[in-house]
Amino acid sequence: VASSGATKKTSIIKTNKGDATKIIGIGDSITAARISWIDHLGGKKYARGDWSSTRIRNQIFDKYIITKNGKVLKKPKYLVIFAGINNHSNPDQVIADLKNMSERAQAAGIAVKLVKLFPSASWWSKSKSWRAVKDSLAKVKRINDWIGEESWTAAAGSGAIETSSMSDKVGKLIDSRDGLHPNSAGQKKLAALIKKSGITS
Repeated sequence: VASSGATKKTSIIKTNKGDATKIIGIGDSITAARISWIDHLGGKKYARGDWSSTRIRNQIFDKYIITKNGKVLKKPKYLVIFAGINNHSNPDQVIADLKNMSERAQAAGIAVKLVKLFPSASWWSKSKSWRAVKDSLAKVKRINDWIGEESWTAAAGSGAIETSSMSDKVGKLIDSRDGLHPNSAGQKKLAALIKKSGITS
């Protein structure tokens, strides 16, 4: 979750070890949950449950998927990326980071799925004025619109994952305690949405 405080450092979470993993997920605290959407899909996850930005996701990508010099360390059939809410206040940076990872993965023959950020009105309204909430939602929408346009897609099987069905009319995440992090039912729903896009474990 985005915060103005110090970043709490946590280790990368990896499950289902092995280079033959068909699905790899990169994300933040939502993905780093003990049992998250990627676990329901039977994949491997590289995630940090802290407040770090999409730049950190790029560093994870460089370290575990494809190095900066182009060496492919992992080549799953699908790479699912769900990141950007922690630094959504800078949508240009989020878009640039997501574009960098998706382009490099697809150039290596990996299909990429970018998950749209959750509409998180209820979370932001706990600490911000309504004007600030609307500004946050507008920035999330800008990121999601870019993901949804799919101008970044270049490999067969790549595409956006729509998540609007997980929220109510005012942008409150339905299956969640805090309005941002899905509970166990929400994680299963997200996994189902991703699977519906054509991913099979």
